[in-house]
Amino acid sequence: MPYPHLSESVRWGIAEALGTLGEHSIVPQLVALLSYKHLNESVRWRIALALGALGERSIVPQLVDLLPNKQVDDYIRGRTAEALETLEERSIVPQLVTLLSNDQMDGSVRGSIALTLGALGERSIAPQLVALLSDAHRSKSVRGRIAEALIALINDEQHVRSLADVLFMSDIPDSIYRALWPLSRQVGVRIYVIDGPEGTHLEVEKRPPS
Repeated sequence: MPYPHLSESVRWGIAEALGTLGEHSIVPQLVALLSYKHLNESVRWRIALALGALGERSIVPQLVDLLPNKQVDDYIRGRTAEALETLEERSIVPQLVTLLSNDQMDGSVRGSIALTLGALGERSIAPQLVALLSDAHRSKSVRGRIAEALIALINDEQHVRSLADVLFMSDIPDSIYRALWPLSRQVGVRIYVIDGPEGTHLEVEKRPPS
């Protein structure tokens, strides 16, 4: 899509159409366009979605390589993580966990990676994500996304209890409480929203499981 006279809306339409036509021969060109800075971010986002829709798993290594590439916009790297979610290739899960642990990467990109890990459904990584969530030195926003991912991955009492311990760490931000709200009954807690002079905050009370 090199033609400068085309409007962004037309480019959006082309990208979306390419994702539905099923023509796999164009995949290498679409991957190259993800890092083509002359294209508007929103157009490249739709290209990432088109790549996911095409379901061409052979490009998964190339997309994973884009995630830590600082020459590519943070926004596009995050959308690339979403495309990987659509491609459902679980073999990349260890690489994604490593990237999630990399504090040198942009937090928004790592947040997208966390959500992709939750969507891929590889439950064996739950202990690693709980460990990352428990690390107070990591970004609060990233830890919130990790908490959301864990909701999709946890299905046994041992991991639920590990999360219960995380809930009672004094440094856990409110965003993580909100993300873990769906698990509150499973871990035997009640979460209260308190309005006070310093604003609204959350209080957690541990209770025996019903």
